[in-house]
Amino acid sequence: MIRDGLHWPDGDKYAYETILNELTTELPLLLDLCRNKRTVIQAGGNAGLWPIAFAEHFNLVITFEPEAENFKCLTKNAAHMPNILWHNAALGEGRYTVGMENPSTRNSGTWRIASGDSVKVHAIDEMDCDDCDLIQLDVEGYELYALQGAERTIARCRPVICVEVNGTSHAHGISDVDLWVWLSQRGYQRVRQINADEFWIPRELV
Repeated sequence: MIRDGLHWPDGDKYAYETILNELTTELPLLLDLCRNKRTVIQAGGNAGLWPIAFAEHFNLVITFEPEAENFKCLTKNAAHMPNILWHNAALGEGRYTVGMENPSTRNSGTWRIASGDSVKVHAIDEMDCDDCDLIQLDVEGYELYALQGAERTIARCRPVICVEVNGTSHAHGISDVDLWVWLSQRGYQRVRQINADEFWIPRELV
C-alpha cells in the first residue's frame, strides 16, 4: 500500500508511527554522538525510513532487511538515494541461513529470526569496512549476534553503537545482560537510553 507517498507493507498498523517517533527523538542524538559521518551500518531497514534519514547525513548507508515485503518497500522508497546500499539479509555472527516469523499480523517491525533456511545471514566483518562511524541495530533480539559478527569492525573503527534492548533476546538463548557485558568488555559505555534503544560510545570518548 501507499502511505504518505511511501510504499508500505500491507496490514501494518504500528511500525510506521513507531519509526517516525524514533526518528524524531533519536536521530538528532545519534548524529550528535558521531564524530564523523562517513559510513553507517544499519539493520533492520524495514521499509526504508531509517536508511533514507541516515542517507541525508552520511556518505554511505549500508542497510540490511531480511523480510521480503519490507525489503521490496525499502528498495522502492530508497531508489532515489544513490548512497544507500541494501541487502535482503539478516546480520549475525557468521554466514548461514535462518527463517523468519512475526508474532504480530499488524506490525511489520516485529519480524524476527526463527528456525528455517529461507533467509541469508551475513556478518558485518565480511565487508571489511574501515570508516564505520555508526552501527544501528533493531533486529528483534538478535543484536548481540550481529555485534559478534562485527567485532573486528568495532575494534578497528570504534563506531557509535545503537541497539534495541527489550528482552526479546531471550528467544535466542541470551539475555540483555549478556549484551551489556559484551559491549563493556570491548571498552564501550552506555550514555543514553530512549525507550528500548540504548546508545553506546567508546569509553575513551566519554
